[in-house]
Amino acid sequence: MKIKKIESFYIVNNIKDHKKIKNKFLNYLDKMPNLSENNPDDKIFKTDWKDSKNLNRIYIKEFYELMSPYMDRMMNFLKTKEWMIHNCWFQQYQKNDIHNWHTHGVCNYGNVYYLELENKNEATQFLNLNNNKIISIDIKEGDLLTFPSNFLHRSKKIKNKNYKKTIISFNSSFH
Repeated sequence: MKIKKIESFYIVNNIKDHKKIKNKFLNYLDKMPNLSENNPDDKIFKTDWKDSKNLNRIYIKEFYELMSPYMDRMMNFLKTKEWMIHNCWFQQYQKNDIHNWHTHGVCNYGNVYYLELENKNEATQFLNLNNNKIISIDIKEGDLLTFPSNFLHRSKKIKNKNYKKTIISFNSSFH
C-alpha cells in the first residue's frame, strides 16, 4: 500500500449571538434525562447520543434553524447544491471525562458547536496519521467546527474539577 499526502482543511464559524442563545440551549439540555457514557474508551457525564431517536429532544428544531445559515455558507464554499444533517446530539464533560480517538461514518463532515468551552485546550484534537502528531486547533466558545468525518479526533481528558464542557455535535453531508 502506498500512502500519499493530500492537503485538507477544517472550517470554523463563529456563531452570531452566541452569548444570547447559550443559556437558552443550556436550559434545554438541563431538562434532558441524565444519560451518560461509561466504557473503557469513553466517559461522558451527560449525553443523548445513544437514545437520540427515542427521546423528545426539545433543542433540536431550534438548533437546526440556528445552524441553517452556517450550513448554507459551507455549501457555497464547497460548491454544492444541498446539505443535510444526519443526526445530532449533545455531550457534557466534567473532570476525568474523555471521548477517545474516533471518526464519524456515513457522512461527509463532523461538526461541533462549543456551547461551553472555558479552556480552549479542552477543544477537539486531531491526529495526523502521516506523522502521528496531535493537532490542537484554535477554537473558542461559540465556534462551530466542521471537519472531514474521516479525520481521527478526540476530546481529551478533562483535568479541571470545576470545569464543564458542553458541545452540540452533528454529522452532515453536502451534495
